[in-house]
Amino acid sequence: MPDASKQDFHPKRAGVRWRREVVMFLQAHGLPALQRRENRTRIDPVDGVDGHGDILGLDGWSVITRAERRPYFSSGIDEAREAAEQAGNPFYAGVWSRPGHEPSAGYVVIDLRTFATLVRRTTEWAEEASAWR
Repeated sequence: MPDASKQDFHPKRAGVRWRREVVMFLQAHGLPALQRRENRTRIDPVDGVDGHGDILGLDGWSVITRAERRPYFSSGIDEAREAAEQAGNPFYAGVWSRPGHEPSAGYVVIDLRTFATLVRRTTEWAEEASAWR
């Protein structure tokens, strides 16, 4: 007998739902995230926000979202990189859902260069903050 959970999976609906959950999570954490409209292409700005990808409004970032049964990190992160290049953004990331988990447990995939840059910057910010104490 076929697995009912596989029959109920609709990639388009799952992707739209996941994108909305990611935006709501980011907004709840104080970030000005906006969801790309479904009837727009990724290369069109939405509501005056200049950016590419699935999640807009995050300065300097191009972010794609994926809700896949089997995540394909390589192709997704390549798409995010291409979106960043088109938008002139220095950073890019892919956000993948974890079926059966809350949005906060989703996977965020970045390349090693971006990771190193973020760690260096947060280390610098921590050092600056401790100098003010």
